[in-house]
Amino acid sequence: MDRKEFFRASLGMGAACVGASRSEAEDAQAAPPLTPCEERADFARIWVKRFMDNFDEQVGVSKRLLLMEARGRSCARGGAVGVARACNGDVDKLVTVMAGWLGKDNVRREGTVVRVAYDRCLCPMVADVKEISGTWCDCSMGWLKEMFEAAGGKSVKVEVLETIKRGGSACRFTVHLEA
Repeated sequence: MDRKEFFRASLGMGAACVGASRSEAEDAQAAPPLTPCEERADFARIWVKRFMDNFDEQVGVSKRLLLMEARGRSCARGGAVGVARACNGDVDKLVTVMAGWLGKDNVRREGTVVRVAYDRCLCPMVADVKEISGTWCDCSMGWLKEMFEAAGGKSVKVEVLETIKRGGSACRFTVHLEA
């Protein structure tokens, strides 16, 4: 059995476990075959969703928050934080850069507060995962903390106001520059 057949059979077994009534033949006719890349992407989406379900069931709320914040900080350090460090203590420079990424109305400073919003999930890991735990969104909080702390050289507090994965119409955050 090749990988494609194995993957389809695995999905078929999963569907059988939840009482699906379609046969493999019907499934094969209903959708075109997946490319190897599509198969890996589907597997990753399913894996992440299941992981987050297990994570929520087995880890307390405060620990989940700390772990997801750490995950977001690590993600920022793996890429965009260089942009923040280049701001050399000037948070307004980071606001300008992020406004270029997200739109000027979506990143704005109001005194000691920066408001950040976006109308779709920006995480490439879960953007197209329809139903995933809202715990995932605490990763964005950590990403924003890392970015603004790197830019300004001071601790910040980030509030998650609403997120799409938590049922909101957008992802909205408030960054408090004086934590």
